[in-house]
Amino acid sequence: MINIIPFRKEFQDQLVKLILDIQQLEFNVPITAADQPDLFIIDDFYRKNGGEFWLAVSENKVVGSIALIRIGNKSGVIRKMFVAKDFRGKESGIAQRLFDHMLNYCTQKEVTT
Repeated sequence: MINIIPFRKEFQDQLVKLILDIQQLEFNVPITAADQPDLFIIDDFYRKNGGEFWLAVSENKVVGSIALIRIGNKSGVIRKMFVAKDFRGKESGIAQRLFDHMLNYCTQKEVTT
């Protein structure tokens, strides 16, 4: 079973590892955790202005993520959408579930663009 939950500090290390593994190992992007300080200040960077950061968690392991940054005027920006390789595809539907969860949040918070 996979649950979509708001980010919790206890999953910090797993989140960073998931994102770096995808960026560095799968896509050969020469980026480090230090290049992405937002991953260490979720509350201040994503939640401060009404955004949110969600995790897909399976058996207490982070297997996906998506974030929303509020930029004003009922607008938001999607960030940090990642799904672990073994959990991708229509079979698991994790990417779609993360996206739908974010859209529901946008509807509730009146984020329209």
